[in-house]
Amino acid sequence: MFLPRNKALRREKAAEFEAKFGMPKAFGCIDGTNVRSEDQFVIHREISTKKKIFTMSMQAVCGFQGHFMDIDCRWSGSIHDAKVFANSSLSKKLNNKSSSFHIQATTTKS
Repeated sequence: MFLPRNKALRREKAAEFEAKFGMPKAFGCIDGTNVRSEDQFVIHREISTKKKIFTMSMQAVCGFQGHFMDIDCRWSGSIHDAKVFANSSLSKKLNNKSSSFHIQATTTKS
C-alpha cells in the first residue's frame, strides 16, 4: 500500500485511472468515514460523535482498482474531514507545487 512515489509512477497510475473513469491527471479517489470503536480502552469522551457513538475518523485513498493506497486513522470521530485531510501526510505530499497530479474527492453530503 503506497502512493505513487515518483512522477513516472504517478503518470502510470493517472493513465490507468483516466482509462477507467475518464478523469485526467487523477491517480486515486479519497473519502472519509467514521469507524466505530469497540475497544473499551480507547473509549474516551473526546472521540464521541454528536450521536454519542465512539468512533475514529478514517481517511482513505484508493486507486483505479479499489486497492488502498493511503490510510489515515488517528483522529476522533467528531473531527471534520477537512481537518483530517489538512493535517495528513497526504496533504503535505499533494501540496508540493511540483506535482501536476491530484486525487478525486467525493462530493456527497451525509
